[in-house]
Amino acid sequence: MNRTRWLLCILLAGWLSLSLPDSLPGQQPNRDPGEDLEPEEAALPDFGEAGLSDEAGAPIVEPTEGAEITSATLELLRELETFHREIDTIHVTFDQVRIDPIFEDRIESQGELWFDKPDRFRANYADPRPMTVMVVDDTYYQYVPELEQVEYLTFESEADRNASLHWLLIGFGLKVDELAQRYAIRSSADDPALRTELGLEAAESKALFAVRPRPAFEEATPFRELKVTIDKDRMLPEKVWYVDYNDAEMNVTMREIELDQRLDEDLFDVRKAIPRGTTHIDMRSMQ
Repeated sequence: MNRTRWLLCILLAGWLSLSLPDSLPGQQPNRDPGEDLEPEEAALPDFGEAGLSDEAGAPIVEPTEGAEITSATLELLRELETFHREIDTIHVTFDQVRIDPIFEDRIESQGELWFDKPDRFRANYADPRPMTVMVVDDTYYQYVPELEQVEYLTFESEADRNASLHWLLIGFGLKVDELAQRYAIRSSADDPALRTELGLEAAESKALFAVRPRPAFEEATPFRELKVTIDKDRMLPEKVWYVDYNDAEMNVTMREIELDQRLDEDLFDVRKAIPRGTTHIDMRSMQ
């Protein structure tokens, strides 16, 4: 498996799966989070008016034959983009179910996430195994209190970081031109199969998007296919479903969404989120 995809798949599985091993390869000695947990400071990119940017050198890819986004789907995506353009923060509580065909597991859990545009993210997961996930200063952290360890990964580029966030935030009005570059997108607006899947009665008030990475971006995308159900009146996602390259499926159902609420700065303070004495593991050493 390509190294970039391997890292992104590990990262996405960490966000969404609470079934973690009791021991992991490549453990490093205990370190004090106050000493060197935070990465070297770097200038953050200009993300423009809304959403995530991909100005880190991703190749420009023309739509593949038969994969052009239809005008009706583009119209829906642009409505989402316009609605979310002025929104700065997102707070969501959600339920999720992960089905792993390899281990024949079905894991149900609840979570809460906070997103402070453009690049600060945190998610707390409850049972069956509490976990905190953060993206701060271009670094990903996955802290599991039960194991007293945190895995971390510093992204090599903005594009890698953005790809790790796309799985959920596509439903929150990312820039349409960037989505069209990376993904082939269909919707229930004019796709009969998706309208049937959504339900003919629901098709008037909801929209269903089906998202697949374009060939040039498959290596940097942790999902093989992703579907998002949108409430067209509220312009908010209701459900996210995806399948990864190991055929594991994830269903996320939003319980409550709050927009533009003031977020406590402590939510994104790595030193406060991760206790002293926690074992730190560089995810790149696990390959």
